Amino acid sequence: MIFRRTRVVLLVSTALVSVSAAWLQGADEPEEKIRDGFETPRPVWRQEQTDATINLQEHERSNRAAHSGQTSERFHFTAGVGSSFFYSYPLPQVVVRENLKVELFVRSNRVGVRLYGRVVLPKDIDPNTGQPSFVMIPGTGYENNDRWQRIELTGLSPSIERQARVLRAATRRPVDVQGAYLERVVVNLFGGEGETEVFLDDLEISPVSPEALAAFSKPEAPSPSLPAPASNPETPKSTSSSTARVKLDGMNKLLRRGPDNRDYDWFVTAISAPDADVAQISHHGFDVLAEKVDAEPDRIKEALKWGLQLMLDLDATLEGKPIEPDRMFAAANNSPFRDQVAFWNLGNHLGRAIDPEARKLELERIRAAGAALRGLPQDVSHLTTAGVDGELPLFANGPKRLSIMTISPNAWGSAQEPIDTYRFLKQRRDLTALDNPDGLFFAWLPASPPLSVQASIWGRDQPPSWGTPRVQPEQLRLFTYLALAAGYRGIGFRGDAGLTTDEGRATLIEMAFLNMEIDLCESILANAKGSIPLYDTFDPDPPILPPLGSSPTLKVVKTKEMRPHPSIKAAGIGTLDHKGTLLLVTDFAGGAQFQPSQMAKHNLNITIQAPESAQAFEISPGDVKAIDMRQRVPGGVRITLPDFGLTSLILVTTDHGMADRLLNAISGVRPRACQLAIEQARIQLRLVEETTNRLIADGHTLYNPNDPKIPRLPVGARPPNEEEKLLKLADSMIKTAQENFERMDYPLAWSEARRAGRTLRHLMFAQWSKAYGEMSKLVAPEPPKPAPTRRGRMTVDELKAEQEAARNRTPMLLMPLASPPLVSYYTLPQHYIWLDWMARSFGANLVKGGSFDNHATLESAGWINQSYQIDGITSKILSVASEDEPGQRFLKMSVEPTDKRQLDSFAPFFDFPAAAIQTPPIRVTAGQFLRISVLVQKMNPSAAGQGGLIITDSIGGEALQFRNAGSIPKFSKVVLFRRVPADGVMTVTLGLAGFGEAYFDDLKVETVEGSAPGPLDQYADNPVKRTIPGSKPAAPATGAPAPATAAGKRGVRRSPVRR
Repeated sequence: MIFRRTRVVLLVSTALVSVSAAWLQGADEPEEKIRDGFETPRPVWRQEQTDATINLQEHERSNRAAHSGQTSERFHFTAGVGSSFFYSYPLPQVVVRENLKVELFVRSNRVGVRLYGRVVLPKDIDPNTGQPSFVMIPGTGYENNDRWQRIELTGLSPSIERQARVLRAATRRPVDVQGAYLERVVVNLFGGEGETEVFLDDLEISPVSPEALAAFSKPEAPSPSLPAPASNPETPKSTSSSTARVKLDGMNKLLRRGPDNRDYDWFVTAISAPDADVAQISHHGFDVLAEKVDAEPDRIKEALKWGLQLMLDLDATLEGKPIEPDRMFAAANNSPFRDQVAFWNLGNHLGRAIDPEARKLELERIRAAGAALRGLPQDVSHLTTAGVDGELPLFANGPKRLSIMTISPNAWGSAQEPIDTYRFLKQRRDLTALDNPDGLFFAWLPASPPLSVQASIWGRDQPPSWGTPRVQPEQLRLFTYLALAAGYRGIGFRGDAGLTTDEGRATLIEMAFLNMEIDLCESILANAKGSIPLYDTFDPDPPILPPLGSSPTLKVVKTKEMRPHPSIKAAGIGTLDHKGTLLLVTDFAGGAQFQPSQMAKHNLNITIQAPESAQAFEISPGDVKAIDMRQRVPGGVRITLPDFGLTSLILVTTDHGMADRLLNAISGVRPRACQLAIEQARIQLRLVEETTNRLIADGHTLYNPNDPKIPRLPVGARPPNEEEKLLKLADSMIKTAQENFERMDYPLAWSEARRAGRTLRHLMFAQWSKAYGEMSKLVAPEPPKPAPTRRGRMTVDELKAEQEAARNRTPMLLMPLASPPLVSYYTLPQHYIWLDWMARSFGANLVKGGSFDNHATLESAGWINQSYQIDGITSKILSVASEDEPGQRFLKMSVEPTDKRQLDSFAPFFDFPAAAIQTPPIRVTAGQFLRISVLVQKMNPSAAGQGGLIITDSIGGEALQFRNAGSIPKFSKVVLFRRVPADGVMTVTLGLAGFGEAYFDDLKVETVEGSAPGPLDQYADNPVKRTIPGSKPAAPATGAPAPATAAGKRGVRRSPVRR
């Protein structure tokens, strides 16, 4: 059997290495020995912990090899990434003497097996656990392949005394070293990744007292069990081994039962990647595989073989239809894999229906299914989960509530900025705070783009090898830290088969790094409850002294108090022992959902509330670094992070032995982590270089000689090639990382490999920004400046005329998602092709009633009310007249409480548009290039998150919908460009998710002239001419483009609405 890697602590106590032990020199006693030649039929070594993925195939008494006698104890297993796989041999209380010695004979096909002794200090009580302290004393290691070798544990007294001195200095408490005794012998069988076979024989402990020898009896054979993760010492043991391995305690904390029948804190990391290689996925540190209940049995068996537990989707059968509660129960009860299931998923996208009755029936069905699953046997998990999009309090209320709610934010390539994603995730917890305090939430994060994005770019065509949109590793890391900062205690990644291909390898490696970081701090993250503060960060303070060598009379310019950094924040999660805080430092930079910038900072200051003696450690899979730059300031302790990049994991604690424990925890995985970081950097360099070469070949370089803002080059000077410089710099960093890796300088190898990613992001962001700027100049060009009438300053009349023209100009709200190829860096070459289409003329408006001049026209044309109905909320959609010119009209949406006195009883944010209207279906043809535009106005802002003014088209879907939660004080124009993926119909939906009013006018759907033949009125009830395959395309029209708005109406609609 296998189990995923476990965490920082070894064997149970959080004070493993930092606590000390003492040695006691015993009185002269007769020398006796405890000896075990392992000649009994059954094995006796007991499985403890592992931080590696282990497939234990055999643990037995074997006659295949023996040092003496007939048999030895044999272990046969396959190991993944990690450093430890512990087994222990219990002993009576063997008093520690100067000459105490432990011997064990080992034979293995791998070097690295090491002996340890667990020594207990009965008179030194750990104040956190109330139990005697203990330490692990290392012995010698195995060095000869396939030969018997004796490994020893000697010199216990000096080793214990060294640790005792450290503990006295760190804790400032006296440590009583009297009575120290050896409690058990521990052996680490891990010798590296791959197949391992180990034989143990002839264990001997001497000298021991006659009392210890009399108390000794050979341990009984343990029952087969899985290695346990690091536990919370305060967690009580389960009362029965017949209960399910996974459960929730009374405080909504997820627990997993270990082999010692103790419950352990669990932070779940799950993966859903249909058709991906399960074997590859299993080696990257996941706990759970999400699959359909009727998925291929071989696929599930493969997952179980590699130690993954299951999340089976009962509502996503191959039939593709929701199933009733009795069928859900039957499917779960009859599943051959029910014993390995951690969670039963009852559905996805719950609470989305606009009809309250439909939502009520859905709620009843989910509650009934959850109640039915409680009838499963006691040794099977009863935990239920579901993806909930709306009405979260109802699914969290009452005894039939969901055990876990999963949330899927629209985080990648959307209108939702990183800070909005964080607020949206946090709002989910706030919505259920009264119905289920500290309820358990998981976040499903996108590891692959939505299918609608690729379809919007390429239609049904197979994209070229370079043109597949991808979620970048940095984006996945950002989304994960946003969820952790919001207090989520489980993370899932939604991917596809591409994750286990060469193109998706970099993202899969990043998931492995994230899983490592979560594992290192699992107990802290699993207990993250209540409100998690978000600390501001600051740039370095300005100098208070003149620079060296300056004039004595030079004075330093006084500066105002520094403002917090606009995007970098630090979420603080307290530890259970109240000794420290885990800081999740994250850059919430705007636009990172499309293309992250360099996102790096030197000497970043963070001030938190902590004791002056607190020490800060920056943790990563490649290194644990003590942050020495800290000082006491008003309000707490200021920590200066010397080198920040995208995210950082910092533990601030008064436990000064934590660094050694953390370093010991990563020492085994660090070489592999550095190797993966270098591999990831090389993959990213290759992909960026390929896209860059394609952009340069198409003439889209960063240096533009025609840009008036760029100084002209001297005659004969070579144009700068910034792309080449940055690519060479990244390549040199990767080579430096490789050289340091070969010298086994792992911290430097790790940092150089990760810095290469910063350089590539710098280049990628520059290229992406240039592409976005090109679209902005084309779609929303700056107005031409009038020729000066005279030299000198403008006259008063000229200035007033310019200000009046600026007031009458219609602002443009142009987001990157207006061009689907722009949401991903790797499709930038296709974006420039789209720019050529954007520059063409567009035909007549295909939307009937898009001018909103007549309410009756909307009804007769087939407009549909799509408002999300909420009890106590009244929404109105009307065609109203302009107060400036009575003959002009536009569409008005209003949302308000039915009883305005009850306003405070509603949440300030909406998840769905309480007022929404959808156009009639419009006939479209595959390959048509469309421009969607509408004028919008919204005076009051909405709460940040997923609310605000919404414009959605059926081609781009929710992934590419326009959303704006801020105020739009005057009519502004929203423009979206779409490519029709297939023949059919499309619609546009206008909505308002939030209280207040919004106005719309001049909704247009126009097709570029010459892109596809068809009548002007392409509605669902009118046939469309099809292009015969193989025929020549129609010649492009030569007529002038249609005006942006009807004559005489633009001035009215630009002005703010008067009420």
